[in-house]
Amino acid sequence: MRPHSTLNAPETNNATWFDYNENTDGYFMSSSDWYRTTRYLYFQHLAEINRGRKRGVSYWNDPYITYQSNRDLIEAIADQLDLLPRQRDQAKAWFTDFDLNEWGMRVELVACCLCSRIVHEDEDDERRTHPSVPDDKKPKDFVGIADRFNLREKDVRSMYGKIDSYLRRNTRPISRRFDQLDLDRGDSCREVPTGDEVR
Repeated sequence: MRPHSTLNAPETNNATWFDYNENTDGYFMSSSDWYRTTRYLYFQHLAEINRGRKRGVSYWNDPYITYQSNRDLIEAIADQLDLLPRQRDQAKAWFTDFDLNEWGMRVELVACCLCSRIVHEDEDDERRTHPSVPDDKKPKDFVGIADRFNLREKDVRSMYGKIDSYLRRNTRPISRRFDQLDLDRGDSCREVPTGDEVR
């Protein structure tokens, strides 16, 4: 953990871990309000603070929880669309960097169009996933995902165009606001250090 991290900026790359499932039966003997809860709930609370998800007894780290939700959504959609590991990493980097409130549309629509655009522009991938490609020439996963999320065709076309324009104007994000230690990368990018690199 970073020294001097504050309640307003909790450390989300914790270097410690503990299992609060073991030996946490029963109640504390203290009469203070917090300790009237079970030992299990108290240690669960400490684990959430350690992970950076909470800032206090009833204060959650909402930006970090939003980041985790968006990360999980893009990973799930990338899995459903059978993205290659490098494509999945690109999609996750872009999607978790987007300010989704600015897009003004459902997050599922943004995620599906982002994955579609990444696959379509990948020169090493033969799949064609642009909205103007006829359904019979698209992979069936890309045809079915819009129905699964009940996305309208005109919204898909519009969002795909916005994402395409945005990605052409911007460089791939490298900031890791919640992942400073780069612990959240996919296995395809993670390098195993050799003996010379270990200090």
